[in-house]
Amino acid sequence: MKKRKKSRRGRSQYIILFFVLTVFAVVSVAFAIVAKNGPSSPPPTDTSTSKVEDSQAPPTPSMDEIGFDNVYKISSSSELSTLSASGALSDFYQSHGTQPVVIVSDGAVFDSDVSIDCGTELLFLGGVSWKNDAKIKISTRDICEISITSNENYSHFEIDAPNAALWWSGGDVPFSFEVARYLNVATYNGGEATDDGTVLGGKGTETISGISLYTDKTKSKLADAECTVTGNLITVSYPWNFGSSDIKKAYIDIASDGKCSVDLSKPVDLSKEQLISVTDKNGDSRTYRLSAERRNYGIPIISIDTANGKNITSRNEYMSAVMTLNGEEYSLGIRGRGNTSWHTFPKKSYRIKLDEKAKILGMSANRDWVLIANYSDPSLIRNHIATDIAKKLDGLEFTPTHISVDLYVNGEYRGVYAIAEKIEDAKNRVDLGDPITDENGNVTDFGFLLEFGWNYYSANIYNKDYFNLKYARKIYVKEPEIESANNDTFKYIYSYVKAAEDAIVAGEGWQEYLDVDSWVDWFIVNEFGNCTESAFHRSFFMYKPAGGKLTAGPIWDYDTAFGNFYGDLYKYDRGWVCVDSTFDSIYQNWMYFLLRDDYFVSCLKERWAEIGETLYQTAIESLERNHKELIVAAENNFTLWDEIQGQKILLAKAAYLNKNWTEQITYIRKFLDTRYGWMDKKLSSDGSILN
Repeated sequence: MKKRKKSRRGRSQYIILFFVLTVFAVVSVAFAIVAKNGPSSPPPTDTSTSKVEDSQAPPTPSMDEIGFDNVYKISSSSELSTLSASGALSDFYQSHGTQPVVIVSDGAVFDSDVSIDCGTELLFLGGVSWKNDAKIKISTRDICEISITSNENYSHFEIDAPNAALWWSGGDVPFSFEVARYLNVATYNGGEATDDGTVLGGKGTETISGISLYTDKTKSKLADAECTVTGNLITVSYPWNFGSSDIKKAYIDIASDGKCSVDLSKPVDLSKEQLISVTDKNGDSRTYRLSAERRNYGIPIISIDTANGKNITSRNEYMSAVMTLNGEEYSLGIRGRGNTSWHTFPKKSYRIKLDEKAKILGMSANRDWVLIANYSDPSLIRNHIATDIAKKLDGLEFTPTHISVDLYVNGEYRGVYAIAEKIEDAKNRVDLGDPITDENGNVTDFGFLLEFGWNYYSANIYNKDYFNLKYARKIYVKEPEIESANNDTFKYIYSYVKAAEDAIVAGEGWQEYLDVDSWVDWFIVNEFGNCTESAFHRSFFMYKPAGGKLTAGPIWDYDTAFGNFYGDLYKYDRGWVCVDSTFDSIYQNWMYFLLRDDYFVSCLKERWAEIGETLYQTAIESLERNHKELIVAAENNFTLWDEIQGQKILLAKAAYLNKNWTEQITYIRKFLDTRYGWMDKKLSSDGSILN
């Protein structure tokens, strides 16, 4: 949107403003005199003022109370309503040909709408408390002036006075385009009120109260659209299943008795703003600006448009695109991501790299982000629960935030996604620190990030070299970038991890290699979620900051956790997934030895006593919060991807166990109760925790 300049005051406005300030000064003196005289000198009452029929209404303020024949003082919306309903304002305007002055006292309370049917001068002496979306509504067909001296925003006013000159001064003077869009007046501060050069509103008495949206010429398919009319601005929010071709060739009907300037039998391109006028029987018209936007279903909307509308087909090469979020545009590159999910699922996940660092939905500024499809998760919530739990554990220094969004690619709805922080070396993500050097500048230690990344579709992992140990397999170095396994950096990392494994297996000295707090916290999260895939199989991360020890985490990829993996144990009230799993890809790993180590088990029990119940409550709260947030968006997602619920999806056990989304939520709640009960019993008992 172009930046617009505030309107300049005309010469006549300065005269009005001078008059208002003079009145204000004199009135202030009068108030002081009244206050000085005290209660022994009550102000006289003007018996000529019309009375209000409602005996419960506050008495009508009188002109003579202040001592000027066109000035009233009010301190609430009810007082102003009473004053307007009495006819005092309109009577004065008709008899004197000039607007009465209403002084709104400092601290006045407006908690209900007020209607005024004549030109009026409103002078606000201070701040006003607005409640219940209260508004001052000024409506008249007369040629008149409306003057407002106010620090209050224009949104507190509705003005339908097409023959009136509006003068506005004070601390929050509206832009010309705001007046054109939301208020209907003839002139504004001595000139025309325009919106991008267009004069909106007009003298016509016929108005548009709503617009209906259709997807076909016969208008038989009514779209689930929402329409709001505010002043001269019409906004239509179109539904998720209204694609880019639909919006460019939309059929509409308008709710109005006037004659419409648009041929409603032809399609309208709502991807561009439109001007629509309606004409009344006298030939007078009123003009509106019509704009269309995507309907919000309770979660943020991300729209990504690729260069020339090309499909995203590569998992390795970025293609240029523009992302729109909350009215902001970001230039970026986008590509596919995932292993099994990319090759198998129709709902794809993506990686995006912004041209410049930016904060996304309140998360720390970065260039790299992930859009997770959660196709395997028929609840769309599992990753959120896992991250909410992990954020309660300070042993896990970084846990990627996941935020649900509705994703559109090239104008087409792709479903509910989660935008998440990418796991990478960064100060606000996984901080590996700076390399440590000796006095000669030689590097003596550095940080590195590792991922267990079993890939069914390639002999290697992401085209990178990896290494195997006896109890830890398919480990590749995610950071730093290593071109070949045959170099000193790779050899150092291999040697360090190998030494750690040897110490773990021997049961001696392993604390010198492992950050115990992180391994305890990681184990608790992974076991509470019963995340089979992350149990030293895939999507398991560990890192060593420069000068530090091997640290478990961050957690990742919990879409098949919480009872949703076909390779899980038959029941969830027994067995540690890391050591008892019957899934053939979970081999004997480091946890087999650590769970037999008295020191590690004592740390684990102590930590559970501190945090176990909190984690359970956090999981329940996360489930309920996300359920409430996604209740509408999820329905749209599973209308598009209707093959998920009640069907057999490659990995998703919960998909075919439950017929609909509501059953999925109930299923997770039951899982949390069962799993927590079993873990609490095991970790609160004496002796071994193994079966």
